[in-house]
Amino acid sequence: RQNLTLADGTDLSLNTNTRVSVRFSDRQRTLTLEQGEIALDVGNKSRVPLTVVVGDVSIRDIGTQFNVSRLNGVVRVTVREGIVDMASGGARAQRLTAGQEGAFSEAQRVHSVKRIDPEPAFAWQSSRAIYQATPLSDVVRDLNRYYEKPIVIGGTAGLGFSAVKAFI
Repeated sequence: RQNLTLADGTDLSLNTNTRVSVRFSDRQRTLTLEQGEIALDVGNKSRVPLTVVVGDVSIRDIGTQFNVSRLNGVVRVTVREGIVDMASGGARAQRLTAGQEGAFSEAQRVHSVKRIDPEPAFAWQSSRAIYQATPLSDVVRDLNRYYEKPIVIGGTAGLGFSAVKAFI
C-alpha cells in the first residue's frame, strides 16, 4: 500500500496489487485504474475536473472523498464525502452522494446504486477489513489479495456467517 500527494494536491492511497496511471493537463486531470483499489481525497484543490476511468466506467469528481475498486469484474465506487458522477458503458451518468455506493458488473453490464455505510470501503487504509453479510468465499478471496500463502476453505465452512473484522 502507498500514499501519494499528486501534483494538484489530491491525496491518493493505493491498496495492494493496484495499477493506476495519472495524466494531467491544463484542461483535464485523469486517473486510469487498471486493477486494484484506490481512495482519493480531492477536495477543491483545482478548477480542472478530475476523472477516474476504470474500463468502461467513468467517475467525475465534484470535490470529494471516494474509494474506487476494480476487483473480480466489478467496479465499485463508494462516496464518503461530497459528490461524484458515475457513468458506465455509455449510459447517462448517475450522481452518487455521501453514503452511496455504485457498482458496475463488467460481465453483465449491470449498474446499481445503494445507500451504505462508507467506512468499510475505506478500512483498508488503516490495515483493517470489514465484511458484513458477505459469503465466506468472498471474504477469503478478498483477504488473499494481501497474503503470499492463500487461505483455503472447504466444504460448507462459513455457512451462517454474517460479519467479521480482519486486520490486514
